Amino acid sequence: MGERDDDVIIAGDFNFPGWDWKQSEMKSGCHYPLLHNRFIDILNDTGLTQLVEEPTREKNTLDLLCTNLPGKFNRVEVFPGISDHCAVIAEVEVKPAQRSQKPRKNYLYKKAD
Repeated sequence: MGERDDDVIIAGDFNFPGWDWKQSEMKSGCHYPLLHNRFIDILNDTGLTQLVEEPTREKNTLDLLCTNLPGKFNRVEVFPGISDHCAVIAEVEVKPAQRSQKPRKNYLYKKAD
């Protein structure tokens, strides 16, 4: 199977309160260490980087932004939201794909024999 070069961005409430994203380590007293370690293994195995470092609910970073394009993000910020979670705002450099269209054939039926 060949290597893929797809761009991946996954974001949402992952609910892993037992992981300290700034220190990249398990917090003491984590209730589900196997689940947290499995998630970190998945990120590492797939080459994804988690970009949110600030807490999004109380003292926990629950809302994550995982990507294989960390260099394309100009900024990732956390702002107070209207729910019990803060909002994660990200600015990413993207260029729309440009497709070239083949020239259309215009038949001149008036000039046909």
